[in-house]
Amino acid sequence: FQAHLTPLDEAIQQAENTDGLTIFSDAADATASGAAGDSNAIFKELLDSSFSKRSLLSIVDAPAVAAAFKAGVGSQTVVALGGTRDTGRFSPVEVSVHVQSLHDGQFTYEDGTVARAGRVAVLVSGLISIVVTERPVFVVGRRVLQSHGLEPTDFDVVVVKSPNGCRTWYESIAD
Repeated sequence: FQAHLTPLDEAIQQAENTDGLTIFSDAADATASGAAGDSNAIFKELLDSSFSKRSLLSIVDAPAVAAAFKAGVGSQTVVALGGTRDTGRFSPVEVSVHVQSLHDGQFTYEDGTVARAGRVAVLVSGLISIVVTERPVFVVGRRVLQSHGLEPTDFDVVVVKSPNGCRTWYESIAD
C-alpha cells in the first residue's frame, strides 16, 4: 500500500528529459480528498529549477484571485500565491504574473456535475500557467482546465491534485 514517490527535483528533471506530456500527481494536496488545494510546493520548485518547458497547475487562493480581478485581464501584477488556507504547511510566494483571463468559475466536470469554483483567474509567470480558484474544486480530469481556456496537451507538465483518479483522464495523452 505504499506508493513509490519520486523526489520533486528528480521528477522535474525527468519531465525535462521527456518528449511530450508529463503528469505530476500532487496527491498530498488532493482537493477531491479534502485537502486545502493551496500547496505551492511544486510551483516553487518549478520557479527555482531550470525547467525550460511549459507547466500548468492549479492553486486555491481567494486573495490572489481578488488581486487578479482588481488588476484586470492583460495586466501585469504581483501576487502572493498559495499558502492562504493551510498556513501551517505552506507560505505564500510573491510572484509577478500576467493576468491571462478571468472567469466566473462555474463549469461542468466530465460526469456532468456542475462545479462552482468561485471566481477563477488564469495567471502566467514565465512558462508556468496557474489556474487560481477562490474555492476548492476537483483537479482530477481535464475539464477543470479546458473550461478555463487551457488544453493540457499544450503543456509539457500538468499538475493534478489527485492520487490516482487522474489516470482515467490523462493516461492516454501522457508520455
